[in-house]
Amino acid sequence: IDRLSGWYAIASYLITMIDYQSSNFDQSNSNLTYSAIGGVGRLGMGYLSPRSSWGLLGIADLGGMTVGSENYTYASAEGNAIYRNVMGDKGELRQQFGLFYKEFPETVGRTSSQITETNLIKAVGPHYGAEFWYALSSKLGFQMNMHLYPSLGKIKTPTNEDIRPSLSFQAGLLGSYRLNKNITGLAGYAFRQ
Repeated sequence: IDRLSGWYAIASYLITMIDYQSSNFDQSNSNLTYSAIGGVGRLGMGYLSPRSSWGLLGIADLGGMTVGSENYTYASAEGNAIYRNVMGDKGELRQQFGLFYKEFPETVGRTSSQITETNLIKAVGPHYGAEFWYALSSKLGFQMNMHLYPSLGKIKTPTNEDIRPSLSFQAGLLGSYRLNKNITGLAGYAFRQ
């Protein structure tokens, strides 16, 4: 798969299975554990320089989940610098360095059918990601990815208290198929915590 140079756009949709656990210490009877079906839509724009190993990528996500009969939505955004290393004739490692903004849904209640309150925790921090792209042929390939999101600061919490710094991560494996010289499609699996 030819490596991109210049401007490019990404669009994706993930069908998600969310395993949710929370304890609200302000309400001692709120210890929720449930699974929910959801989805995340992503749009992004990037630039890979034809004269340098550096590039840029900005993305925005909108996610949602259905719990009981209610829908809950949350958003995120990232701005990254990209550094590319060519690995042999068929591989490329892309490292990303940047900042992120994430919204985390907090549901309060006794059970998933007795949710009494929904809040958004809004956090920011640095982001590091690595993607390894490998071409099996001129059309087929795969991508492995790993992303680290240390939540170091808050923008908003329900009680206006500081957050406890924590690390969120993602790992994924995707197959890729080049539809034409301008469009490559990917499908696969990702795990995020």
